[in-house]
Amino acid sequence: MTVAPPFPRAPGFILLGLSIVMATRVFAGCSSGVDADPSADSGADASGESGRAAPKSLCLDGKPAPYPTDTKVDLFGTMPPLELPKLGGGMFAFASRFEPCAARSRILLLRQTASFCGTCLWSQAHTKDVVPAELTDRVELVDLVVSDKNNVLVRTAADVTRAAKELGEHAPIVAADPDYTLQSVGLGDRRLPFYVLIDSRTMLIRRFLADPEPETLSSTIRREVAILDGVAPPKFEPIKYEDDYFPTNHWDMLHDMTLPGPAPKDPTNAVADLPAAAALGKDLFSDVRLSPTSNVSCATCHAPDKGFADGRPKGLGVAEGDRNTPSILYASHARFQFWDGRADTLWLQATGPIENPAEMGSTRLHVAHRIFSTYRARYETIFPADPLPPLDDLTRFPPAGRPGDASWDSMRADDKAAVTRIFVHVAKVIAAFERTLSAKPNALDRYIGGDLAALTVEEKVGLHTFFTAGCAQCHYGPRLTDDAFHNIRFETGRRDGRADPGASIGLPALLANELRKPAYADGPFPEVSLPTDLRELEGSFRTPPLRGVTATAPYGHGGTLPQLADVAKHYGTAGLLETDPRAAGRTEGWVPSFVEQHERELVPAMRLFSGEVVVP
Repeated sequence: MTVAPPFPRAPGFILLGLSIVMATRVFAGCSSGVDADPSADSGADASGESGRAAPKSLCLDGKPAPYPTDTKVDLFGTMPPLELPKLGGGMFAFASRFEPCAARSRILLLRQTASFCGTCLWSQAHTKDVVPAELTDRVELVDLVVSDKNNVLVRTAADVTRAAKELGEHAPIVAADPDYTLQSVGLGDRRLPFYVLIDSRTMLIRRFLADPEPETLSSTIRREVAILDGVAPPKFEPIKYEDDYFPTNHWDMLHDMTLPGPAPKDPTNAVADLPAAAALGKDLFSDVRLSPTSNVSCATCHAPDKGFADGRPKGLGVAEGDRNTPSILYASHARFQFWDGRADTLWLQATGPIENPAEMGSTRLHVAHRIFSTYRARYETIFPADPLPPLDDLTRFPPAGRPGDASWDSMRADDKAAVTRIFVHVAKVIAAFERTLSAKPNALDRYIGGDLAALTVEEKVGLHTFFTAGCAQCHYGPRLTDDAFHNIRFETGRRDGRADPGASIGLPALLANELRKPAYADGPFPEVSLPTDLRELEGSFRTPPLRGVTATAPYGHGGTLPQLADVAKHYGTAGLLETDPRAAGRTEGWVPSFVEQHERELVPAMRLFSGEVVVP
């Protein structure tokens, strides 16, 4: 453990997107904030800001003046008197914290956070350590929540209640802030969690910190209190680095990137962990005869030697699709399936490609006949309470058909229900097989396990940048994903060239899916919350997991980025411009921009996320 970084970094804070450098005590491009008083180490005058004019008193004849009217959400601006819905009901009013006649200033410490965000969740878990123990009477922490675990914006009191539960530990006051009100304070650095310090006597925005090291946060709070009290501020507390590269918060998160374990339980699939189901699922996964063309199977687009993707820009089954094929490695751990989230269980996902005309081009009747002719005994062993109907009676059960086809619509209702159950059971055994897929440990896992020599200096620098550039906001945990929906304006892959609407149509399709009903599930489906205005999700896509990413090029939902370096460059520029018609919606406010140096450094880190697959 050291208290200073061992690798050379030019001192300065890069105003991301503007490439302006300001001197601070942190690394280039990864500042934890800006000091409102650069000369404060040498003392402070009565104003509390050495070298700055004392603000006009807002206490007149012992009585508070009206709240200032000249307000602006900006560094050294006066916080506007906003009111935000808060946990427990009512509104959190900034004006209620205005106390110009107080004997001493208090600090309103605002933490902009979101429950999808990995760096935020680390901060939330350490909420009790945010405010130094000796300053609890001088500092009030307030959580301003942008969005929930699926990155649906938090707007109402009910939204705040849900998000607060997802956050775990939180401040005494939690309020909804879907507009990320404070982002303009960051001078281009908007990484979450985003702290802002406000002087209660003036409501001036004094400082900001983006995903700070614990020591930097506590030092900044102590220094600010001292400056506002008109006394010399203490020196910054040295930052403790593990293996010379990682402060405590990032070191902890790094150790959560362990190789995923067994798939979590799926209450909707009673055979999810039955070995016989997984064995049948493995055979069905590669059976091209589930498709009428007899040349397409699940394995066509999910090949083990390609990281269980297909290595193509866009999937190719019966025809070419509009999106890149996601890997199914560890897909059993995901909250949602497909890029747009139109399935939320692994078996529900498996039903989609089978009847998709561009993928397997099959029907549930065709699949049922295939099970009856080839797999009947194995099927009925797995599902003894639901034996196959007499599918050899082609009058009752035509050779092919699905809802909307004349052959299907002419069937008896009970026969249609029986065939649909077979179709769902087939998907459940395929899911049982997919749940057994895993990857071998790699160099990153050895490093996490304690072998500090497992990584090169270049790789450690890359991991350092992975955290400080903001990647770990969404890519964290064993699979390196938050499983939420984000818009970083990737180029469409649609054959018609139109922007892809993503989750704004995918999530409604999930809730409208005819198979997502209690009749076909063995337990309750996960709860899903949609925004009131679906346009909020326009152009948003599920965060791809990075475990196994080296084998799954090209990248992006449209498959338009050939190399990992192209992915880093895309993120570094915060996606396509909002005037570019190849993408829909707006890039999110907390998406960081970074410099070319960081783009180069990130590639060795992403290569560490390789995953040599294991097929049982």
